Amino acid sequence: MLNIHHVRGNTFAIETGMAFLPFYQLNRQDIILLDSGFFSSDRQALTETLQAHDFRVKGILCSHAHMDHAGNIQHLCNLYGCRVAAHIIEAAIAATPDSFRKHYGIYTSDDHGGVEECFTATDIIMPHTQRLDFCGVTFEILHLPGHSGGHIGIVTPDGVAYLGDVLMGFPQLAGSKMPTTQFLRLDLESKRSLHQLQANAYIIAHKAIFEDIHELIDANLRCLEGKVQDVLAALRGTPTRGEWLIAFCEAHRMHARSERSFAILEYGFNSVVTYLEETGKVVSRRVNGNRRYKRRLK
Repeated sequence: MLNIHHVRGNTFAIETGMAFLPFYQLNRQDIILLDSGFFSSDRQALTETLQAHDFRVKGILCSHAHMDHAGNIQHLCNLYGCRVAAHIIEAAIAATPDSFRKHYGIYTSDDHGGVEECFTATDIIMPHTQRLDFCGVTFEILHLPGHSGGHIGIVTPDGVAYLGDVLMGFPQLAGSKMPTTQFLRLDLESKRSLHQLQANAYIIAHKAIFEDIHELIDANLRCLEGKVQDVLAALRGTPTRGEWLIAFCEAHRMHARSERSFAILEYGFNSVVTYLEETGKVVSRRVNGNRRYKRRLK
């Protein structure tokens, strides 16, 4: 059975092996869950924990549709008949396995990933939504795109801000090899915007609870900016993107142990390359069918 941490008021967090899954308690039995964890490693323990405490999941608020956040949504819907709220972008991505795989592009042809992450949202969060009335409770919605297109943060009625994956905790920053972000420019903007957020407590999905996050925000920004410089430093001559990625991996002695690991690495690398083009540090052109990159001359 998983440990449950009291955060503030009616806001709690279930501790899984890799994350905190917050929930807001409506009454003795009914809860609103914020994200749902991995289906492979979290499902059995999460289900047993909910049952042991006689909890009934009335609703699930999804921060984004990545596998470690959406893996048990449909499973819990099948058990409890609960409502699901998600940003319109994430809801569309998670509608079918094909849309999930195509959008994230991190699965191989023999990988069945995306099946368990799929769910049908009953409540759609639009890009202009600031407050969401959900299962009789009003939550504040923080639009924090970048890690994914429709990534959101959620503030409970207790003033506790669940920030999903917009920030990494200090241990994760220390071990970070490549940011798993889809739109780096937006991700940086979302991180910077958190300096203006005032909450009573902050829950980071992987895996910390803070009363103040200003130092953590700056550490995350430094980490991302450092990765950008590392990728730029690996650019020599006019390589293809694949050649550039190999040069980066060799420079940092990074060796993916599986096809999926390499695909996730490539996913983050591509985001950095796009950012370098957007900021004018790198230019590209197609040569004999291959797109080649070089530094922009000052």
